[in-house]
Amino acid sequence: MRNSGHAGAANRTRNEPDFATPYEYNYLNKQYKSVQHARALTNEFFHDANYGLPGNSDAGALNSWLIWQMLGLYPVVTQPIYLIQSPWFADVNVTVNGNQTLRITANGLDNADSYFVQSVKVNGQEWTRNWLEHGDVMVNGGTIEFELGGRMKIWESGDVPPSPGHVVL
Repeated sequence: MRNSGHAGAANRTRNEPDFATPYEYNYLNKQYKSVQHARALTNEFFHDANYGLPGNSDAGALNSWLIWQMLGLYPVVTQPIYLIQSPWFADVNVTVNGNQTLRITANGLDNADSYFVQSVKVNGQEWTRNWLEHGDVMVNGGTIEFELGGRMKIWESGDVPPSPGHVVL
């Protein structure tokens, strides 16, 4: 992260935190650490007040990062991949692909510390990967069901997300 150079911010905020860094743990099948770090950044730098964003939101970058964070997903730039995180809402519908619906539900949000993923279902099926492909829920809609709890857990047992650095040409 870089320090903000904005007058008036008095170094209380950072300018545009590195968006992808908290999510690198997904590539090690330790998704709970990604959730832990992304939540900490969100709680530290985003506020409902003056200077409530960590810098200026050029073209909505900070705002969209926060929205994706709160939905429990992180879109990987240049790839049709979404890293699974932990939603902040018990039930939310998102319109995708013009007129389809993606429904995201989270059981277990009763306690402020119950945000670690215990298990995930995608379109009714148990999910073992900590990532989705665009076609899984963004083309025809679908459902993502989270079971959340207060303990950090390695719930994923499937393949790690694909990395463009490992593509054989």
